Amino acid sequence: MSTLFENLNHGINELHPYEPGRSIEEVVAEYKPERVVKLASNENPLGPSPRALEAIQNFSSDLHLYPDGDASKLKDLLAEMEGVDCDQLIIGNGSNEILELAARAFLNKDTSAVMSKHAFAVYKNKTRNQLF
Repeated sequence: MSTLFENLNHGINELHPYEPGRSIEEVVAEYKPERVVKLASNENPLGPSPRALEAIQNFSSDLHLYPDGDASKLKDLLAEMEGVDCDQLIIGNGSNEILELAARAFLNKDTSAVMSKHAFAVYKNKTRNQLF
């Protein structure tokens, strides 16, 4: 009888989950500093922009609706600002989704990818998923 793990695609068992940085609460609990400024995880130590908070309030009546999956309005605005065509833009749900789309589009068992061992862990995960 085979086990679930014997049926995994090659290389999957070598993947390791992304380990996020420690939270401010964990750092405070261990080191008891007077102040912590976290510079990892793309977090802003100054908090959200007042303009972002205002924008959220302005659109709060629509937050329960499913968004436009193609982000058409956003693409139109960005294309105009950057002087490019809308079809030159990809909007994703964070960098992980964009990296996965790129890997699916360009990587396969006959291609290769190179990255630093210190790179964002998702690069390795998304690359391995497509190469094997």
